Amino acid sequence: VMGSSGAGLAGLFALDVTAPDQFDQSKVLWDITLAEELDLGKVMGHGYIGSVKDGQNSGRWVAIVPNGHQSANNRAVLLVIDMATGQTLRKIDTCKKNTGVDFAANEQGGRCDPNGAINGLANVSVIFDANRNVVGAYSGDYQGNLWKFDLSSSDPNNWRIATEDPNDQSGNTPAPLFSAVNGTNQSQPITAVPRASTHPYGGSYVVFGTGKFFEYPDQTNNEVQSIYGLWVRPGDKAPITKAQLQGFGFAENVVNNVVERTLTGTGGFSWDIKRGWFVDLVP
Repeated sequence: VMGSSGAGLAGLFALDVTAPDQFDQSKVLWDITLAEELDLGKVMGHGYIGSVKDGQNSGRWVAIVPNGHQSANNRAVLLVIDMATGQTLRKIDTCKKNTGVDFAANEQGGRCDPNGAINGLANVSVIFDANRNVVGAYSGDYQGNLWKFDLSSSDPNNWRIATEDPNDQSGNTPAPLFSAVNGTNQSQPITAVPRASTHPYGGSYVVFGTGKFFEYPDQTNNEVQSIYGLWVRPGDKAPITKAQLQGFGFAENVVNNVVERTLTGTGGFSWDIKRGWFVDLVP
């Protein structure tokens, strides 16, 4: 199993609990602290343990971990760690271009400004190939960006962010798959696990909600949060925008003292013209 120190000091660890009644200190496989990994923050979300491609006929067991918030660099970073050794096979930093160059503080809306809002990856879900190898991952960050990571190569050096900035035709500039903002242009943090399934038209159907509840001010925060459903088309590297989504609403009725809510605004919705939908969670 793999675990973290949660809201305490940044740390990850892995334990061999194959025989719980024989557990002792020799069953600690590895642990990682800030001394070994500066991009590690407070990991309070879910990671995933699974097999990735490693050559043609074998797989390698890894931990795919979000770096959490309040890391030293205040960035959203995906960590892929060898389960056997604790070695970091690949770090995919969302504030680096594919060339390894950092984003400037004013690029892509200033999301990588070191003096800006806190950031970090929150929770990870994965997608598989026919051999049950992990070939991709979805994760949201605290600034409301949803990321799709491409882990399909058998060479970890080729793992990367799957979507690209349409303003740079070189293909070297990654971008969020989607950036969630509410009707008053407030960023909506994505801390829950995105759920990916097969879309009937091909590709993936990704559903996620926004919001967070781990800092003291969250108790009284009344900013509008939402639920989103996106169609990620196969081979499409372009980000999805909110303008490509159809907004639904809620209608509320009381029947025999039972409150019933139904979706409104669904008329005319078609996957032929829309890339998804959203529902604002308002009274």
